[in-house]
Amino acid sequence: MRTLYLDLSMGVAGDMFSAALAQLLEEESRQQFLHNIRSFSLPNLLVDFQKKKVGDISGLHYKVEINGEKEDSFKHHHHHHHGRSLLEVQEIIASLPVTEEIKNQGKALYEIIAKAEGKAHGKEVGEVHFHEVGMTDAIVDVVSACLLMDHLQVDHVVASTICVGRGKVHCAHGLLDVPAPATKNILEENHIPYYFSEKEYGELTTPTGAAVISYFADEFLEKDAFEKKINKITADREGYHLQQGFGMGYKEFDQPNCVKAYLVIE
Repeated sequence: MRTLYLDLSMGVAGDMFSAALAQLLEEESRQQFLHNIRSFSLPNLLVDFQKKKVGDISGLHYKVEINGEKEDSFKHHHHHHHGRSLLEVQEIIASLPVTEEIKNQGKALYEIIAKAEGKAHGKEVGEVHFHEVGMTDAIVDVVSACLLMDHLQVDHVVASTICVGRGKVHCAHGLLDVPAPATKNILEENHIPYYFSEKEYGELTTPTGAAVISYFADEFLEKDAFEKKINKITADREGYHLQQGFGMGYKEFDQPNCVKAYLVIE
């Protein structure tokens, strides 16, 4: 039995999820994963894992760049004003050199996002045009998450309730309340428990991160119950093997900005 526990007390983004899972891999498998991603025929794509230490946590940051820059930064939104349709995104995923199962998972994840975006803007799923989440780097984040979950062969996923942050977030549609409408719709449509941060200001959970968790998580535990479970797992290692991974975000907060992953193999 392979159970993946995800601590989402600092929220979740697609790149942080993938980085946490990648740290669970042996170095050789991690390099093979990067080789697979680099084989995608996506122009000017750069992917790599960078070691990042914040406080006493040493994790990985998943660097996904197009033309040498992170594509979803706010300054680029005006260059992609019309965005990509769901069909266009799914056609890109269909063209990638991955298995049919991974393609279907990636397409299903984008349908979750499209439904949430459609509800936010009063549009049918087919009419939705993605801005941030339709960027090439977001597509890579989604497919990476599917590939890594497949590679780890996880049987069951237990996540903590999700912290969404608080305050406002800049996006293609202006300055919006946290969680952004699409994120909020994904969490609520899929009955995923979430809460607002008491300390950290800004967006901690993105639409891509929310979609990945809604697709892969089987069970949610309240924050205190989750912490007790992890403390027990890390203290008592009799009869099972434990691997830990920390996916570091690029934003800096007072607390280490990361997704913590614990893979228990019994």
